[in-house]
Amino acid sequence: MTEYPFDAIKIDRSFIRKIHKSPKNIHLLKTILYLAEGLKLKVVAEGVETAEQLKILQQEQCHEMQGYLFGKPVPIAEFETVVKKNIPLPFDGKGLQDRRKHHRFTFTDPLEAKLKISSIAKRNLDIGVSKVLVTEIGAGGLRFISNLNLPIRMDVLYQFITELLGESILLNAKIVWKEEVNEDLAEYGVKFIFENDEERTKFTTILDTFVTLAKNNKKVPPYKRVIVGDINEYFNIVVLK
Repeated sequence: MTEYPFDAIKIDRSFIRKIHKSPKNIHLLKTILYLAEGLKLKVVAEGVETAEQLKILQQEQCHEMQGYLFGKPVPIAEFETVVKKNIPLPFDGKGLQDRRKHHRFTFTDPLEAKLKISSIAKRNLDIGVSKVLVTEIGAGGLRFISNLNLPIRMDVLYQFITELLGESILLNAKIVWKEEVNEDLAEYGVKFIFENDEERTKFTTILDTFVTLAKNNKKVPPYKRVIVGDINEYFNIVVLK
């Protein structure tokens, strides 16, 4: 996919039509979105016809949507009238909240985090922790580098433990993509799994505050920062410890 000159992934209407009918469809949507994020591509969902479909796509932060829910094809003259007069589109998603815009932050010096597998196929595990380096974080997920060969399975739940602004943060997540950095290291992309809106809001509030402070001040706000000259050397030292 990285060798072809395209800038978007379109999800066909045949998939969108049944997206709300099975949890497997939601997991596949999450995977597509995070893969696209890792490749710097936007995702366009075609054939959105119901408020339920729209709500799912908004919750998963799909970039663009099109379909009869927003309006049927019209002649150019009529469309221009709609735009100029700001006539509401014939869409039945009353009561749905607009997708919130949250900050995303790329670390110059990586954020150190502890990682562990918390469950596989809904069976809880306690098999110790490993250190990883987070290179980017956002409201929906993060990227990290590790010397571990981790499984990419939708039934494997991971936990990340770290600190931002002096506050301890625990994040549940699933790995959705992997890319080799070199023969010893790999970069992974994960999607956060929040148990409720309160948990999500608490994290995004901390993240937004951190990014705002970072942008408005010359001094970087406090976080579990690691200054590394050679990432391979960092993981060699971690293994020795």
